[in-house]
Amino acid sequence: MEASQRPEDFSDTYNGMDTVAYPAFYLLSISLIAVVTIVGNTLVLVVFLKRAELRVPANYFIISLAFSDLIQGMTYTCYNISHLYDIQNGRYI
Repeated sequence: MEASQRPEDFSDTYNGMDTVAYPAFYLLSISLIAVVTIVGNTLVLVVFLKRAELRVPANYFIISLAFSDLIQGMTYTCYNISHLYDIQNGRYI
């Protein structure tokens, strides 16, 4: 469908979602994922540091994964939120 053939109400929706609701839903979803990722992986690291019996070689792999996940949750999701882009109108929100 060419741009000239689009219905008039298409400019108010993005894949069936309102243009205000879509960025809000996206922002809420990414924020929730970031919070859960940061809190969960921080708890794993704290428990590992507090409990000496967990410091066995096999658990160092889990701690490595938790640490990398924590860094990802603090950097990439924040980057993703800061670059929320309105695809339909071609501008940053």
